[in-house]
Amino acid sequence: MADSVAVIHMKITGTGGTQVIDTVDHDLYRARVLASRPADFPRTITVATIPDNGTAETIDLSVGSEYVAFLYQQEEGAYLLTSASEGVFPVTGDTVQPSVADTFSLDSIARELGLEAT
Repeated sequence: MADSVAVIHMKITGTGGTQVIDTVDHDLYRARVLASRPADFPRTITVATIPDNGTAETIDLSVGSEYVAFLYQQEEGAYLLTSASEGVFPVTGDTVQPSVADTFSLDSIARELGLEAT
């Protein structure tokens, strides 16, 4: 959380092409923010991810799916994932699933976002 500007519960609503950030191609996703900490976070955002190439720094998000994610922002524009392997948690119904790395649980943060943690 210390490296993030927010932790959000989001639903991916669409894709938005690609953008080069720090000389690396990123996929852009449009997202609706369903809940956030801090609470005054924007309700629609663009999230940039490095396309999944099998390494821990990469992940593909799915349109129509929900996630809890830790985000940061280098400058105006797209938000980036603080960690693709540790900071993105799929949501099924009202339950937050483990991240890819499964290094920690979201117990109290999940409750703040109106969700349950597994």
